[in-house]
Amino acid sequence: MSSEEKRPTYTEVPVPPQYQLAHHDDEISLIELWDTLVKRKLIIIGSFITVLLLSILYTFSITPVYESRAVLQVGQTVRGQTIEDPAILVQRLKEEYRVGDSSEGSRPMPRLRNIEQDRNIKNLIVFTAEGYSSEEAQAVLNNVIDKIKEEHTLKFDEEKEYTELRLTSLNEQFERLDARIISYEERISSLPDRDGALAALLVLEKAKLSEVRSTYERQVMDLELAMSDNNINPTTLLREPTLTISPVKPNNKLNVALGAVVGAMVGVFGAFAIEFISNARRERQSGKTMGA
Repeated sequence: MSSEEKRPTYTEVPVPPQYQLAHHDDEISLIELWDTLVKRKLIIIGSFITVLLLSILYTFSITPVYESRAVLQVGQTVRGQTIEDPAILVQRLKEEYRVGDSSEGSRPMPRLRNIEQDRNIKNLIVFTAEGYSSEEAQAVLNNVIDKIKEEHTLKFDEEKEYTELRLTSLNEQFERLDARIISYEERISSLPDRDGALAALLVLEKAKLSEVRSTYERQVMDLELAMSDNNINPTTLLREPTLTISPVKPNNKLNVALGAVVGAMVGVFGAFAIEFISNARRERQSGKTMGA
């Protein structure tokens, strides 16, 4: 028997008609979708232009909002502490100016929009204000920051004045101790040799005064070091309130782009909806005709 005769024969199984139709319908559906888009292109174009124009009109009808930003450095006192705890200052200002609080309704323009600590440097506070003009927003920040600087300057000057008075008092005591030590030295040098016991007593008193003098000297040096420009500084502005040129609201480009996207989506949806309604009516009329 030849190899060809040994090969099994296969009978071609026909594909059921329903599957052939389904596959055929799937291929046609894409063409039908495209035909629908082309057929209803006026609806798509009209919806696109209408929504786009509405978005443009809405965008340019909104009053522009401008923003101003500033950075404040909270000062440090002689004791190595900030004049006011930055976290407490931020919370105090938020309560005073109702930042982020809409419980009593929207705050009128111009207004302080946000206050926050810098994430990396805790004694830096970032202020943001907004208004219908750059000058309005800048004026809000100037008023707020001037008030803070005035309060902090008063506290800073009081602390500095107290420290200066303390330093003056220590210097006066230091000078008196020097005078007493010199007096003891003169008395010791003037004693005759036979008064050794008295000289020893005077030397002991002088040593005690010298120890006290060393203590005062360290205190004076510590205060002078603490009052150096490297260790104390008043509250200052690191960045003056900005005067922006362009508004932050509305975002014209974004609004127009969204209008274009939404317009296209509305047009496509409307085209398919109208086509679906038209086909449904056509089938209904066809059914009535066949029934008659």
